[in-house]
Amino acid sequence: MLANWSSIRKAPSSTCWIPTSSWATPRSPSSFRKGRILTFSPSYAGRGNLPHEISRSASPIWPRGGARLLWKKLFQEAGLMDWRGRTALVTGAGVRIGRAIALALAERGMRILVHYHTSAGPAQEVAAQIAAQGGQALAVQADLLDPSTPQRLIAQGVEAFGSVEVLVNSASIFERGTVYDTTEEHWERHLAINLKAPFFLCQAYAKALPPGQRGHIINLADWRALRPGTQHVAYTIAKAGLIAMTKSLALALAPHVQVNAIAPGGILPPPGGPDEYFTRLPERLPLRRLGGPEEVVKAVLYLLDSDFVTGEVLLVTGGEHL
Repeated sequence: MLANWSSIRKAPSSTCWIPTSSWATPRSPSSFRKGRILTFSPSYAGRGNLPHEISRSASPIWPRGGARLLWKKLFQEAGLMDWRGRTALVTGAGVRIGRAIALALAERGMRILVHYHTSAGPAQEVAAQIAAQGGQALAVQADLLDPSTPQRLIAQGVEAFGSVEVLVNSASIFERGTVYDTTEEHWERHLAINLKAPFFLCQAYAKALPPGQRGHIINLADWRALRPGTQHVAYTIAKAGLIAMTKSLALALAPHVQVNAIAPGGILPPPGGPDEYFTRLPERLPLRRLGGPEEVVKAVLYLLDSDFVTGEVLLVTGGEHL
């Protein structure tokens, strides 16, 4: 139970008052001007009631000891880190898994830099949805093939929100190509988008992070990088490099930045619709079902809530890698 819970004005059981100021800047309770209501959705995730959305509301009556302590206590008892008011850059955030990650982080109270390349409409919809729920988001267009993109994206995040504490490298391309038909252009494009751009985004992120500031980098890899096939050679090699990069940066950026990777299995079929691989996949999986973007979202939230995990590759495959 939370200390002094009875001192809070009675409210519906699904809500709890929280302050708007960042927990990173402690203030006395009297300095809080306006609060927000934190709504819990029991069905959102598997660890009990997790924060679902944050919206503006009237000023609360704070419990003795300060609202900031109440907020931190609430998250500590739920086994969660307090990411409210922090900023995340999610690449490829307009569609598919990137979209799901961006919306989930916004539900945790984070400000989101919604990167997109050609999906302008979907990216603007993501930003609008976050704003409609009381959050902050900025949709930013950038081509990851452009060498100036990494530094520009981080700079835009810093200019808009003051800092970028979380980087999620989600943008990727996935094209078929064997050792016999892979062209130089095909090779260069896969390595540029799936490996080179994430590295230089990490570099720009690390340089812009204030001294002593804690941060997280999460790279979206692929389980194929750990068990290479023959049909997606350039893609597999680039993702294998991304895993190696994750481990290297986990050492280089320690102790303040945790760097991890998530290696999903078959989560979403190709944009054109299900192919034979996805049609037959459930019968090959030990868990006998397809996963969805929410599986990757849960992995992202786990890594953000863990302060003693770095250099890891979290397999989210339903057992496909076994």
